[in-house]
Amino acid sequence: MKPLLAGSIGKTARGISLYELLLWLQLPLFAGLFYYGGTWAVKWLDQPLENISMVGTFGHTDKSGLRQLVWNQVEKRYLEIDLADVKQALEAHPWIHQVDVRRQWPTGLKVKVTEEIPVARWGDQGLLNSEGRVFVPQQIDGAGENLRVLKERQFQELPKLLGPESRTLTVMEQFRSLNQQMKPLQLQLSSLELEPRGAWSLTLNNGIRMLLGRGDVVNKMHRFSRVYDSQLANHADKIKQIDVRYTNGLTVTWRQPPKAQS
Repeated sequence: MKPLLAGSIGKTARGISLYELLLWLQLPLFAGLFYYGGTWAVKWLDQPLENISMVGTFGHTDKSGLRQLVWNQVEKRYLEIDLADVKQALEAHPWIHQVDVRRQWPTGLKVKVTEEIPVARWGDQGLLNSEGRVFVPQQIDGAGENLRVLKERQFQELPKLLGPESRTLTVMEQFRSLNQQMKPLQLQLSSLELEPRGAWSLTLNNGIRMLLGRGDVVNKMHRFSRVYDSQLANHADKIKQIDVRYTNGLTVTWRQPPKAQS
C-alpha cells in the first residue's frame, strides 16, 4: 500500500477536492434560480401599458387626441412597444415639430411634444417654421378650420413669403436682410416673393409693392431708401408701386398723383 502524499487529503480519486465538487453540484441550482428569477422579472416588467403622460404646449393640437393616437399605436405588451414607431406616428401630425418618447417604469410612457412655431406664411396654404420647413396643417385646434380661414385671424400678422420650396432658407434670409435695411425708414416687409427665374418682389407694410428684379438687390434697396426718404415718404399713401429694376433711378406708379405744391 502506497503512503498518502502531502496535500492529497480531501481529494477524490480523480484529484478534485470536495469543495470543488460541491460547487459543481450547486451550478444547476444557481442556473435554475437565475432562469426562473429572470423569467419572473420579465413577466413582472412586461405588463400591459397602463399610463401615458403627455407633456408640452398644446396650442394647435388636441392633447387627448394625441394620447389616443399613442394608445392605438401601442396595443402590445410593455416591453414590446417600439418607441420609434410611436415617435414617427406623432411626428406625422403637421403641427408637431418634434417628439421625445421614453418609458416610465414599470408600466408608463412619457411623451414630450414640441409643436411647430410658424414664423411666416408660405403662400396661401402653408406655414413656415424657423428652420425653413414648410408645413400645411389640414386642421387647426381640432375645429376643422383651414389656413385660408385662419389667416384672417391669428396668422394675419405673419409675413407672407413665397418661392421655390427648395429655397425657403434663401427667402427667409433675404427677408431678414431687407427688413434690416427698411428699419431707418420705419418700414417693414409684409411679403416677399422669389420667382422661379430669380426675380424678387415685395410689399411693404404701408401697402407699396416693389419690383426688385434679379441681382444687385442691396444696391437697389439703397437707391430706393435715398429717394423714398427725400421725396416719397410724405406721399406714401398715394403710391401703388415702385419699380427699381433699372440700373439707375426708379419709377413710381401712383394710386393718385400728389397735388402740386404752389
